[in-house]
This record gives sequence, C-alpha cells and structure tokens, in this order.
Amino acid sequence: MPDSAQKNTFDIVENRARLNVTTKLRLLYVSSQENGLWWAGALIAYYLASGLSTRVYSYLQRAKAEKGLPGTSSPRMNELIWSAWDWSAAGEEW
Repeated sequence: MPDSAQKNTFDIVENRARLNVTTKLRLLYVSSQENGLWWAGALIAYYLASGLSTRVYSYLQRAKAEKGLPGTSSPRMNELIWSAWDWSAAGEEW
C-alpha cells in the first residue's frame, strides 16, 4: 500500500460489530503469524483503547445534550483555543 493511502486509512470502530468473536480471534491469530506477537499485541491495545475512547466520547456527547452542557464549545474555551492556535495554515484546517 502506498504511503499516501496508509496516511488516509483509519478504523471505523462500529464496523467491528460485523465480525463475530470467532472470526476476530482467527484474524488475531493470522495477524500474529504474519506480523509478529508485538504487532498483534499493539493491535489488541489499539482495539481496546479505541473502543473505550468511542464509548467515552459517546458519553460526553450524550451528557452534553441531556444536561445542556457547552462541552468544548463555550465562549471561554473557544477564546482559549483560538488565541493559542497555530495560525500558520491560515485557518484552512477548519
């Protein structure tokens, strides 16, 4: 896979539900054979951490909606972010 394609590749956590546990374990086994135990261990850590981060983010969004919290969009937080932002890209990343 070319480097440019690798940079744009990401995992969609919700898609993992489309594979059953047996298939996931078989994929892990093949992954460890093809990539080594350290790589397979890093993959497990990634799956656990990204799954957790998705759940935490969902909680934050739900709590924000249910309790009317500003989250990271309060005027004070926006002022802090915008005043500390590196504007070398002229704001094109927004």
